[in-house]
Amino acid sequence: MSMKLLFVGAVNRNAPPANGEEYKNQMLLDYLDEHFRVNVIDTKQWSREPVTLIRLVIHMLVVPYDRILISASSASVFRLLDSFRFFKSRLRKTIYFVIGGYLPKALADGRYKARAYQSLMSLVVEGESMRKKLREYGIVAPVHVVPNFKTVDRCRGSLERYDDGKTKFIFVSRIVSQKGVDTIFQALSDPRLSTFLRDFVVHFFGPVEKGYVDNFNSNLHKHEGCQYKGYLDFSNQPEASYEIMSTYHAMLFPTFWIGEGFPGAILDAFICGIPVIATDWNMNGEVIEDGKTGRLIPVQDPKALADAMLDVMVNRECWKMMSSNCHERAPAFDTNKVLQDNLNHII
Repeated sequence: MSMKLLFVGAVNRNAPPANGEEYKNQMLLDYLDEHFRVNVIDTKQWSREPVTLIRLVIHMLVVPYDRILISASSASVFRLLDSFRFFKSRLRKTIYFVIGGYLPKALADGRYKARAYQSLMSLVVEGESMRKKLREYGIVAPVHVVPNFKTVDRCRGSLERYDDGKTKFIFVSRIVSQKGVDTIFQALSDPRLSTFLRDFVVHFFGPVEKGYVDNFNSNLHKHEGCQYKGYLDFSNQPEASYEIMSTYHAMLFPTFWIGEGFPGAILDAFICGIPVIATDWNMNGEVIEDGKTGRLIPVQDPKALADAMLDVMVNRECWKMMSSNCHERAPAFDTNKVLQDNLNHII
């Protein structure tokens, strides 16, 4: 008989995922359902639904399970684990799948206490750099590395797009300063790029943060070739989204957001054969090989970003080669491969 699991996290099952967390949890649950007996406590609305919290407490502390898997936001998980830290027999069956990259910073700043995690069976993080940081900040429970994953049924995008035409840059993320949007606009003010104004475009996709709308619109009007293009919905409309994305030559991702984990947007870019110009921030350097699948640049360095953008325009053959490398790299992050390679020895 297969093991009996409790899964705790924002799932929104049987509905389109609203964000990366729900998308990942839905894919993870699809895999778990094939191999285990799984009960789910969906935390999507738990702050508004007291019944969900009551069910969570009962299932966490009373109902017998072989394993308890938690995959939720770091703030919610800290409060939960810290409240249950005296129930060590239950926590020793509990595996925490860490969402995003904020946990080490919160531990370093004292917002979260390492005591909450010490009795866990294990933690699962998306990169080796985070595993090392958790050790530095006092986590003694076992920490496993399982990279982010996507469904990679096939790669998209022809290499022929690099042979002629305007250079097309794409930005796909939340549109806010901490994701590097200001850095992009500062790079576009570099005098060296002004020579190529008619030779490239920069298109932004993603939700614009409420307090950033005026700043963003003002900068769009200042820079020729910059356009806001709405959303790419890879979760619910993957074919249409990948078809649009695969027409671009490079992705701009100069993030310095504190919560950045292993960005799914980079995997989407690889599926489309798009090299990524990204900051060497959090886990980006574990995904992007500098000079092979993109370029790593310093944080908040518009000159370095301008240098890389210029290189795409004047050195197309090199970026065409990197595009091919991205296609070769993408299948390593396919959902079934990642989970089959890693989950059995963790659970």
